[in-house]
Amino acid sequence: ITRTAKKTITARAIKKINLPIPPIEIQNKFAQCIFTLDNCIIKTKENIANDTILFNAVLQKSFTGELVS
Repeated sequence: ITRTAKKTITARAIKKINLPIPPIEIQNKFAQCIFTLDNCIIKTKENIANDTILFNAVLQKSFTGELVS
């Protein structure tokens, strides 16, 4: 026989939890870091896409003999 119990937490218990919140300056600095990181990821994906296009173009030219001078 198996039993399952559904545990609940009351709003009162949640209100008693002390969550430390960093100062707004630290929050803003963290947000700026995340924003910068997101931009780096976007640029990296764009660069990879461009590199793939260039690689495929060079590969095609190598098979057709266009790279030989």
